[in-house]
Amino acid sequence: PLMVRFPAPRPRPDPEGVEVREVRDADGLAVAERVLVEGYPMPGTPPGSVLGPGLLDGSTRVWLGYVEGEPVSVAMAHQGAGATLVEYVAALPAARGKGAGAAVTWAATLADPEAPAVLCASDDGRPTYERMGYLALERWTAWLRPA
Repeated sequence: PLMVRFPAPRPRPDPEGVEVREVRDADGLAVAERVLVEGYPMPGTPPGSVLGPGLLDGSTRVWLGYVEGEPVSVAMAHQGAGATLVEYVAALPAARGKGAGAAVTWAATLADPEAPAVLCASDDGRPTYERMGYLALERWTAWLRPA
């Protein structure tokens, strides 16, 4: 579903043991892409083909979530038209259920705390987003044609 969260304070902090860091350079972006490709998953994706270095020059921000010092989750936020578009939320399978995915999603959601945030959820992700206060607006279906 297409979902929206209207501006509101965050109800609780990140879980203990989860650290969120904003990506600020090409090395961090490469790590974020690896987590995205492995966590989403997107098998066969060549390195550098999803998150190019120019991404950090505009209105896009990227966060990585760490558990025990290891990068395990990623989320991005694009600012535009008075809203925050949250995209590329992923967590590595071994890290799921530890709050690292929600932690980076909170960072992206609140990139501009005065703006509403929107995202397209997977069926698996929808309950997490609903717990964060996102509301489903309508269901979209994406049709992908193999290359």
